[in-house]
Amino acid sequence: MKPITRWFVQNKVAANMMMIFIIIAGFVTIPYIKMEVFPAIEVDIINVSIVYPGASPSDIEESICVRVEERLQGLEGIKKITSTASENLAVISVEILPEQVAEEC
Repeated sequence: MKPITRWFVQNKVAANMMMIFIIIAGFVTIPYIKMEVFPAIEVDIINVSIVYPGASPSDIEESICVRVEERLQGLEGIKKITSTASENLAVISVEILPEQVAEEC
């Protein structure tokens, strides 16, 4: 690294020319950079969180997780359903097939 730095210090014209080239290249490429205010994001997982204060994990599993899974089971376009029951909280994740996401948008 020292030889490169030393060469640029000794050849100031070359260093300035390289700097000008980099700046011009940056200005030339600006129109080709894709920028979006609201980029298109494909969401294929839906998370549902349900709070049930004072309930044990087994109560949440029986009263919430099993019921929600049963209701979602017959829907088209669902790839996988997973649920987690913890104290006071149930989290259900639904993974949707990619072609279903494209049709919805």
